[in-house]
Amino acid sequence: MLTAMEYQRGKVFNFETQRKRATSQAKITNGKRDKASDFLVPAKNLASALGLNTTVNMYNVTGASCGDGLTTSTIKEAGVATNDYLALVNCSIEVDIACNVSAEWDNATKAKYDACKVTLDAFTAKNTECQEKPIGEAAACWADQVTAIDAIKDAEEKCIQWSATKSEAVAEIKKQCVDTVFRACKGKEDAAVEHSANCTSGTVKSTSGINKEVIHTKETLSARGMFVYDPADDEDVDEDDIILNEAMMHRSF
Repeated sequence: MLTAMEYQRGKVFNFETQRKRATSQAKITNGKRDKASDFLVPAKNLASALGLNTTVNMYNVTGASCGDGLTTSTIKEAGVATNDYLALVNCSIEVDIACNVSAEWDNATKAKYDACKVTLDAFTAKNTECQEKPIGEAAACWADQVTAIDAIKDAEEKCIQWSATKSEAVAEIKKQCVDTVFRACKGKEDAAVEHSANCTSGTVKSTSGINKEVIHTKETLSARGMFVYDPADDEDVDEDDIILNEAMMHRSF
């Protein structure tokens, strides 16, 4: 009895905790990946604020300027803003890569978790059954449970060991995605808003100046092909249905 109940309280409980955590972390990570293309919107607004001509190549930063471009502070900010712009453009790619959890979380992984859960749930249910048996029958029931533990350990699935390794792998991807890459990109997005405000002051006198008055949203970029709607989803379009049109990455905003 003691062996079987300890296995349930320890190994089985840990498995279920790991399964739920991995499921949640994979969902969070995929959610961040779905937002990878969002960073192109503030990037485009910053490009306009800097007066950049991105007609041919979005990485073209020739002629970047901030405000009147005549003072030390505006010249310095133009340099910083340009670097932040390039980082923000790359964020759409970096987030997509860092938040790709498919190598550790796919349909096969979910199916294996489900199969292991069935096995371990059956073990737990049998423990309850043994507890309710008369004294004369309980000993044999608990002996069978010890045998069941050995079978679980020796099974090809190796559910307990596999789950521990898998949950750690998913957690590591989520940490890199959310805490490192996505957080850094959100910082660049915040900086872009400030740069855009600082660099659009003054009188508009040129084409680059006119560019500085343009504000872009997902709708304006969608119209120009920077975003496309996912045809696999036949429901109403929302922000999670918008995916990056990679073919446009080296073309005009």
